Amino acid sequence: MTTLSICIPSHAPLSAAQTSIDSALALLSYGDIEVVISDNSGDADKAAKLGAIERAGFRYLVSPHQDPMHNWSHAVDNASGELVMMLGDDDVVAVLPGFRPRTTAELAGLVGLRPAFAMFSSGQGVYRPTHFGVTGATAASRVQEYLVKNGGSNVTVYSAIRRDVWRNLFAGYLAHHPTRAGYTDWSLTFALVATAPLVEEGNLLYLYNNANWATEEKIRENSQRGMQSVGLPAEAAQIQMALQAVDAFVAVCRKDLSLPADEKLEAGLLVAGVYFNSLVTALQKIFESGTNPSPKLVQTAKIALGATNPAEQLGACLVIVELWLPHLRDAYQAFFNAVLDPAVAAKVGFVGG
Repeated sequence: MTTLSICIPSHAPLSAAQTSIDSALALLSYGDIEVVISDNSGDADKAAKLGAIERAGFRYLVSPHQDPMHNWSHAVDNASGELVMMLGDDDVVAVLPGFRPRTTAELAGLVGLRPAFAMFSSGQGVYRPTHFGVTGATAASRVQEYLVKNGGSNVTVYSAIRRDVWRNLFAGYLAHHPTRAGYTDWSLTFALVATAPLVEEGNLLYLYNNANWATEEKIRENSQRGMQSVGLPAEAAQIQMALQAVDAFVAVCRKDLSLPADEKLEAGLLVAGVYFNSLVTALQKIFESGTNPSPKLVQTAKIALGATNPAEQLGACLVIVELWLPHLRDAYQAFFNAVLDPAVAAKVGFVGG
């Protein structure tokens, strides 16, 4: 049985993705590992070259999905490993001396394995290495532990995760999430951390290409572009933290997570509060910058400042989302009804609409 499937949802041309693909193929020699490429680039030359590779443990698939998250899911659906590790097609994976695939018994009670991570870019080389696991006894303690250790990065989403957990997450998100925009990978990260302990696998190394997120300007540009790519106005990037607060709460408090409702609620409000506080900080920067904020931003600030406890903060985020994106109201209600644990929904007032 395959222990680890390295899944590469690829959209880049082969010239840009080759290094990433080669790094994954090098791991096939360790046994119990497979590489699955789900390619939605539409590049005929790429399809011909990768499709011609005949190697045990390698699968190349042309994906029918242009949506990035659907492409991720397509790769997972065609994987056979107990663990699935997503690999960006501009990132690199490698193994260090002492690496070996884990046995089924060693994976019991875990959501997966977290590799050693590091960033890289052409201007800075390799930097910001992190080596840690998340092993708290409850969902909230794991979320808090992750917040302390992660250093502002969500590369943990590229950990080696149990395939059944990924499939359950994708099922709810792809069927019901109102936007499926790129920022949802943060909520997926918190969903994974809340599920069960994630232990460190220091002999597996993931190098993340941070070129597109290296400066404040690039972050702003990519956030706006991400909104526009799913049909939202670029200005909605100004309330992205409110969207992420709602998404992360639902992801942590999803009905398919087999934890007590109170445990999920504690973790969900914790992570929603983190995004709410980030939203308030961003609003403060706008008002302190000397610019003339729009009436909508002024109203947003009034709503945010009126929330004084975690439940009110979550509710404020919902009101802010409706203020900016009223056309998504019904879609969000359907999302809550389909994905959120009803016992948690009742506690915070998210009832069927």
